[in-house]
Amino acid sequence: MSVKTGEVVRLQRPSAYWMGRAVRHRRAGNRRRAAALLRHALSLSPTDSDLRMEYARTLQEMECYEASNRAAFGVLTQDPRR
Repeated sequence: MSVKTGEVVRLQRPSAYWMGRAVRHRRAGNRRRAAALLRHALSLSPTDSDLRMEYARTLQEMECYEASNRAAFGVLTQDPRR
């Protein structure tokens, strides 16, 4: 990749990258870190229903049932077939 002088280089990672890291943290038992990474991924892709469901599942595993329900119902409003 060649960069010209004065050109802005984008360093931000896509939401799929953050979701992958979150899944690894969740599998390792670090659900709090996984939830933080999923929130960041959601800020980049707020309409990704798979990402929102992953976040809801992580919250449920953390016993944050109210927040999990809000996230899950948010997915249903976007995609009623789920």
